[in-house]
Amino acid sequence: MGDQMDAPWVILADLNTILEPSKKLGGRKMLDADDLFIKSVLNDIGLTDLGFKGPPFTWSNHRQGLAHIQVRLDRAMANND
Repeated sequence: MGDQMDAPWVILADLNTILEPSKKLGGRKMLDADDLFIKSVLNDIGLTDLGFKGPPFTWSNHRQGLAHIQVRLDRAMANND
């Protein structure tokens, strides 16, 4: 699918999904079926995460103690062009 694009392109989005267990602090570390599906689609269309500067997590549930969860949901991705 991504190989059909003949120009550079970028996606900036809050995917509302976790693509790697390391991008989550607190809560369950497993990826669910939706996370795995979106990760597969991004790989199939040839998008690469461009990385980021700043805090490692972009969302928090603002709870205290063991109930506190932080995740990286916002992403910038581009094809190789």
